[in-house]
Amino acid sequence: MSLLATLPSQPSKRTTSPEGLIVCLYGPPGVGKTTTAASAKNSIILATEPGYKHLDGVFVQDIRYWDAPSEELASFGLLNNLKTLAKGQHDFKHIVIDTVDLAYDLCLQYECAKHHVDYPSGKDNIWGKITQEFKRVIRKVSMLGYGVLLISHVRVTEEETRVGPRQIITPSLPPKAMQAVVNACDMVLYAHVIDTEEGPAHMMQCKPAPHITAKDRTGLLPDSLPLSWHALIDAMGETIKGEK
Repeated sequence: MSLLATLPSQPSKRTTSPEGLIVCLYGPPGVGKTTTAASAKNSIILATEPGYKHLDGVFVQDIRYWDAPSEELASFGLLNNLKTLAKGQHDFKHIVIDTVDLAYDLCLQYECAKHHVDYPSGKDNIWGKITQEFKRVIRKVSMLGYGVLLISHVRVTEEETRVGPRQIITPSLPPKAMQAVVNACDMVLYAHVIDTEEGPAHMMQCKPAPHITAKDRTGLLPDSLPLSWHALIDAMGETIKGEK
């Protein structure tokens, strides 16, 4: 087959649903991140922590290694499972990594063991190797052709401004790893709870703010939504409908 025959013959179409997108959902423990991600159609959770144990009817693979050290332990390796999922021959449409924070820790452990050190120092360039390996896999996951949901905890830091201190809210990854995730994602959503007259409401921030890391590459979401996968689908559909 010639290269010419592989060139696209039809223009792409605008995405009208979060199905198939790369999404980072981050927030404090217990806010409902895993429940929301598990609602995505035909999802499998690659679980680096047991946040799924309160849910019924979900497909879960426990993850203990970045790359399993032996064939016997392959089912517990993140890279091993991603290789299997990449082959197809299954019904899963969404891959949930819960949490990507602990996946990064596994990457750190893997690179340290590979270079025979207990922990990176500032002199051995292992921090750079960890970042490079983490970015490589995040990029690979984003190109598999499935919807991907990366679950992260939240980091709240404080910075001084001219009008006083301000809280900065981001996913709780190291800065370079966090930037790799944000760059790869179509959406970065901050899950949190607000007080209303009717009581606490679980919400997700969809648009960036000066103090909140968020992202909506589709341009179809409002500033915030109820914390629900179906609310995300409905919001995108309603915006498309309103544009016609």
